[in-house]
Amino acid sequence: MKYVFLVSHGKFAEGLKTSLEMFTGDTERIFAIGLHNGKSADDFKQEVKSLLDQHKFSADDEFVILADLIGGSPLTSFLSVAAD
Repeated sequence: MKYVFLVSHGKFAEGLKTSLEMFTGDTERIFAIGLHNGKSADDFKQEVKSLLDQHKFSADDEFVILADLIGGSPLTSFLSVAAD
């Protein structure tokens, strides 16, 4: 199964997911997570870990990761946790 992860600074990812829901209706396999003001990269890593732990992904599943900034803390933190 293919899953889409929207990763951003602030609430951009959540807003994008909300807009996608208006068009597609079904966003069961789309996840949004953002690094908000006042949160550290370590806090964000814990949020990513919790998000990934909540779902039963298999080795055959594919992730498409879309980020607002290549090399930014949200994307690099997400990739670090996902790789583990």
